[in-house]
Amino acid sequence: MYLLFYFLGIFNLLLAFAQQPRLIVEMKTNTSIIRVHQCGSRRDLCLNTRGTNTIQSSINMDEPLRAIHEYSNTMLCSLLWNPEPNNVLVIGLGGGVIPRTFRYYYPKTIIDIVEIDPNIVQIAKEHFLFKIDPLMNLFVNDARLYIRSVINQQLKTYDIIFSDAFTESDEGTPFHLKTVEYLFELKQLLSKQNGILVTYIQKDSSDYYNSRQTYSFVFKYNYAFSGQTCNCVVLVSYDNHLFPILTQTQMINNAIIIQENKQFMFNLTMEALKLENDEHKWSNSGTVLNDRARFVATIVGKNYFSFYSAIANDIKPSGSVY
Repeated sequence: MYLLFYFLGIFNLLLAFAQQPRLIVEMKTNTSIIRVHQCGSRRDLCLNTRGTNTIQSSINMDEPLRAIHEYSNTMLCSLLWNPEPNNVLVIGLGGGVIPRTFRYYYPKTIIDIVEIDPNIVQIAKEHFLFKIDPLMNLFVNDARLYIRSVINQQLKTYDIIFSDAFTESDEGTPFHLKTVEYLFELKQLLSKQNGILVTYIQKDSSDYYNSRQTYSFVFKYNYAFSGQTCNCVVLVSYDNHLFPILTQTQMINNAIIIQENKQFMFNLTMEALKLENDEHKWSNSGTVLNDRARFVATIVGKNYFSFYSAIANDIKPSGSVY
């Protein structure tokens, strides 16, 4: 009997050891420390520049199209308005979850990606099954600078923009990618016919209500989908009067049709059910975030700052729709 307990104890120790994440790679540069950990089939991309070892992205290596983090699926609620986008922009690569998933279900869609850190790009390619294809363009640049260049050259517009940049500072999202000036600029990149902006926001951020108020200031229509297993909200925002103001019943009906056509490995109908219906969450208590608060003008240029501040001063909050 004692021998049995001894071997059971050894087995449990070995099992616990096997379930501990192991370090696959660590990349140190002057600007960042990136780690990749693996536990079983799960692989995590972690940022440890500030000693937080914060998970930025994850993948199931056995089933790479099955999202580990809930919000990755929720962001595809944008398809409820625009089920067949031709051009999409992804801001923030991480482990490449969104472009990889989108490419699988939309093989003919043009996908542009902006990622500020070339080391993240290398990690995504080498350890997270991310691949560039002929209809995919990757730009290593700050998102604000990339957006400005596209606007100035009038190069293109997008049917869907996924704003999913991440940093250890600013509680997840870089501050200069939260402001009213940033949103006005993104708005110019949205297609006049069917442009949709999708944004990931953390609920525990001190700027959470300020961020929601900022989106309400810039966009006439805002729909919030609240995570059930993660502390996040996905916002779907647009101004286009050609789009219908969808009720949740209409969203569910659209989701059923799209799910049948695309055969997603997740249930888009369940994602549509995450729609918030509490209008008080869009209260006017939040403050509209602007570049002036962090002197973002030193990053993106004084002319830009002056121009968009003038626009913001002339526009009143437009409210939100549920």
